Amino acid sequence: MPIKPRAADPSDEWQAMPAYESRNLQAAYHVTVSFKSDEDAATFFRLIDRPKKKRMWWPASDGHKGSDTKLAYVAVAVEGSDAAAA
Repeated sequence: MPIKPRAADPSDEWQAMPAYESRNLQAAYHVTVSFKSDEDAATFFRLIDRPKKKRMWWPASDGHKGSDTKLAYVAVAVEGSDAAAA
C-alpha cells in the first residue's frame, strides 16, 4: 500500500522552537559623495582616516555579513577649499 503524503501544518513545524527576533540591520541613512579628482577623494579619506573604497559603514561595520552593501559617507569641509567657501 503506497504512503499518502499529508499536508504539513506550518505552525506544527515550529512547536518547541526557541523564540527568534531579527534585528534591523539596514542603514538608517544613505549618502552619495562625488569627487572631481582622485586627489580630492584621497584628501577626503585621509580626513576621515579610512582606506579609500567605494562602500563603507560609518562608523565602522558591526561585522554583519553584507553590512558593506549599503553606502555611508561623511562630508568634511576643509578650510581654504572650494567646499569651505560654499
